[in-house]
Amino acid sequence: MERCRIVLANESRLLREMLKSVIDKSPSLEIVGETEKFSEIKKLAEKHNAHWVFVTLSSTGNIPDQINDLLIPGSAISILAISNNGERVKIRWVDLHEETYIDWSLEEMLTILQEKIPHHERYSG
Repeated sequence: MERCRIVLANESRLLREMLKSVIDKSPSLEIVGETEKFSEIKKLAEKHNAHWVFVTLSSTGNIPDQINDLLIPGSAISILAISNNGERVKIRWVDLHEETYIDWSLEEMLTILQEKIPHHERYSG
């Protein structure tokens, strides 16, 4: 089984550390890159052929628009944006379909990540 490759690009080091501790416990998930600099996200995602890129939700609760550059047809990348306090999550798929989760548990997050490929195909056009 192919491991799901993740780039952590959250601004908060504390949030990245928390996510790493959870993701590292799953044998089907692998963190392949990490940055706090927005300018490095695309390079890391392409270099490691990432399935997921984690970013921080903007102060208005939205996924930063600049991240849409990663969501090109034929790409396997999906975006998971999480608030600094972890209470709100938005997922944007390659076809720009977006889902919002509030008070999302880490177990729910792991389930979505581990089922990444089938879930992604469900929304692909």
